[in-house]
Amino acid sequence: MFKPFLKKLEGIKPQVVCVEAAHIYTNETPGDDHFFCAQVGARVVEALSSNGARIVKMLFIDDYHPSPEEATLNLPVYISRLKQAGFTPDTVVTESSLADSACRLLESLNGQIVERGGKLCLNESNLVLIAEDGTLSCNLLDATLYLEKFRNFDFSVTVLPEVYKTQQKNVRKLLKAFGHKTVPIANVYFDTRRGIKIVVY
Repeated sequence: MFKPFLKKLEGIKPQVVCVEAAHIYTNETPGDDHFFCAQVGARVVEALSSNGARIVKMLFIDDYHPSPEEATLNLPVYISRLKQAGFTPDTVVTESSLADSACRLLESLNGQIVERGGKLCLNESNLVLIAEDGTLSCNLLDATLYLEKFRNFDFSVTVLPEVYKTQQKNVRKLLKAFGHKTVPIANVYFDTRRGIKIVVY
């Protein structure tokens, strides 16, 4: 399954690759999708390691949009279960830790931000940057994370359920607005039937 993916990376020859898997919100109950995502992440790590790359495994947690009162996630227990699924995070990143950097990034979008229905959006698109209540969007925070990955890693692989395809497309659109015409990213999507699709950009 991963041979075509590895062949595409031959020209890039990444030395250090970030593999993100098992993304979760702090008000979510870990379920089958999270642990299958971890298993796919483990398979990606194994494939890339056999190709000579050094891997950093990342867990990304959304603790920004759920309120602290809504948070139910027991992080140590969740990480322990991810280990059982074969994916032991080397680093854990919270969405709230990216908020200040995301606000600074907005300043670089002068002339590209418009107000629509009380929301701040990118150009004339429906790509929301800031919601009506002042909350930073997932797209903006995720783009901020990718920019940090670009600084620290040669290549990034993100494993997600296929329902995130549109969201990831919007993030790439935002990265382009930030000046990144090409992005060292691959998405590994899985569907409800556990079929897997790999997309390299």
